[in-house]
Amino acid sequence: MTPLRSIVRMRLASLRNKALNLKTDSLTKALVVFFGLGNVIGLGFWVSYEAFRFVEQFPAFGAALNAKMISLLFFTLLLLVILSTIIVAYTTIFLGRETDFLFQNPAPPRTVLAVKLAEAIAFSSWATLFLCFPVLVSFGWMRKAPASYYFEAAGILALFLLFAGLTGAALAMAIAPIVRRLSGRQLLCAGGAVLVLLGWAF
Repeated sequence: MTPLRSIVRMRLASLRNKALNLKTDSLTKALVVFFGLGNVIGLGFWVSYEAFRFVEQFPAFGAALNAKMISLLFFTLLLLVILSTIIVAYTTIFLGRETDFLFQNPAPPRTVLAVKLAEAIAFSSWATLFLCFPVLVSFGWMRKAPASYYFEAAGILALFLLFAGLTGAALAMAIAPIVRRLSGRQLLCAGGAVLVLLGWAF
């Protein structure tokens, strides 16, 4: 068995054990989470659809404004996913105890690093996927798009999140040696500079 398959089997076994150990209260909490997630998806679709439909009523600029809002959405998500992946990748790789444990095993460091980066990208992107896809669906529903649009939108969104996640992971690896040398005050100043830069970009 390859080291990668061993790590994947360990993850699947952990998920299976958590599912088997679900008690009544834990199962209730899980159902509440799924119910809340469904409400968020439904509410996101409805609010987006009503907003797009309202803007579309202005023939002079409605269609162009809706297109600009979609562009702004993707720009915002790009920055959010990149920043989220930087934070998650840095904490899980350089501060997580599990990473130390995995590096002590005979698995190649490249494999361990790839698995942890993939987990960081998935963890940073799953919420964005559930929040953004209803917006794209509502846009297509409002424009009466063909069925192929929804498959294309899902594929483009997945590629977009993968690109943003890989960019964030690469930046996390690049700035990690610098961050580890900075003091708390220097980190605070650097964070303020990043916020100013983001504000200027918006």
